[in-house]
Amino acid sequence: MLAEKVKEADTHVIAGFTLYSTLGSRTKAFIEGFYLLRYTYGSMAGEPGGAVFTSSVSE
Repeated sequence: MLAEKVKEADTHVIAGFTLYSTLGSRTKAFIEGFYLLRYTYGSMAGEPGGAVFTSSVSE
């Protein structure tokens, strides 16, 4: 179901947070899960997209 929504979208923005200097596991799994769609089937090719990640580091 999620793959169909991603294929139908006009643009893609992935937002997540860094936890202990790395991406959260769900965000990373989402990105890796759609690698096959993009590079094997050409889905999302030529569509605009972006990524936004945040972090909270105490000084």
